[in-house]
Formats: sequence, structure tokens, C-alpha cells
Amino acid sequence: MLQAHLERVFNERDAARRGQAIHELYAADATFYEQDAKYSGTEAIARALTQLLGALPPTLVFSMAAPAMENHDMGKLLWSGHLADGTTVVTGTDVAQIAGGHIRSFTSSSTRRNGRDSPMALGAGSRFERRNAGHDKRIRRGAQRLGTTGRSLGCDHRRR
Repeated sequence: MLQAHLERVFNERDAARRGQAIHELYAADATFYEQDAKYSGTEAIARALTQLLGALPPTLVFSMAAPAMENHDMGKLLWSGHLADGTTVVTGTDVAQIAGGHIRSFTSSSTRRNGRDSPMALGAGSRFERRNAGHDKRIRRGAQRLGTTGRSLGCDHRRR
């Protein structure tokens, strides 16, 4: 299910085909969670993913970083996003609750990887960049409150 989701939803740039895949893969009342947002219902999920994918480079392709794992009604997929030249610019984890052959709940988290000399591999000012910048600030603020650094918590969110 998660492999089909990666191919038919995240790698599909045609909004109509992606919308059809969402209606086939998700339960009608499913919830999609991002790091800073929550969308309920297939129409809202389709709109959110169209907006997200529209902010990414058109040559970005997502692939599995490891085989999908399943445990009862839960699934987990590690993935990475690559540009046409093979540069990995983002990695992430998707976790889904599946019931009755449909995704009931889907949570996606991602970390950008700046392996290029450009200001940002995914484009400065993109929705993806703004969302992750807020995540970085929250990590740093939480670490300061604990009297430590993000790195000592197992996170390295320094700007490169």
C-alpha cells in the first residue's frame, strides 16, 4: 500500500491522476498529517498534495530508501527525493494506519538535505523550505530550554 502511495500519489505530477489515486487508496474520511498541518478527507488531501508538489522542482522523484514495513494495521516507509542529476535533496518517513484496504491516517515527516552549493536545493522561499525552517527554529528553542544543543539531542539542524 505504501509503495503504491509513493508511486501513484507523490510521484504523480498530473493532478487528475493523483486525485484518482488518492480516492482509491484513502478512506473517504482519512486524515493526512504534515509537520505543521492536518488535512481531513480525500478532497482536502488532494488539494494539499497538489499545492505541496507544485512547490517542488518538477524533476524531483521520490523513491523507497528501504522496503516498506508492516505491523498489523500500521505501515512505515522510509523514502528519499532525488533531482534529475541524482542529488538527494530530501529524506523522510511515512507512517500510515490502514483499515479495510484503505489508508485511514497518514503522517509524513521530512528533512531537507542541502547537498548543493545553491541557497537551497529545493528552492529558497518554497512552502517546503518555509515549513522546515519553522521546524528547525522549534528544535533550537526546545534545546535552549533544556540547556543543550539540538546536536546533543541527536539532531543537527545547523544551516549549511
